[in-house]
Amino acid sequence: MSYTEKRILLEEQRDQSADTIKAIATLQSVDGDTATALATIQALIDGGSFNLIDAEIKAPLVTAYNALNNLRTAFNTDAVREALDWRP
Repeated sequence: MSYTEKRILLEEQRDQSADTIKAIATLQSVDGDTATALATIQALIDGGSFNLIDAEIKAPLVTAYNALNNLRTAFNTDAVREALDWRP
């Protein structure tokens, strides 16, 4: 392998590492935002606010809330937690 080929390979590895770190940071942000949204909505539910919402509006909100719960569950798997907690 020539010097140029080695240098190109190193640059590609560096770029891939930087992209991985960006992906992890983005997913960590989503994880935090999801947790905050769920806590906020749960507080509204616990406070009785959802009881006053018209059923036609409430149904899609519940669907979205359930989707966030599913996302949170997916984020809490061991493999995802390990990846998101990884530090270079």
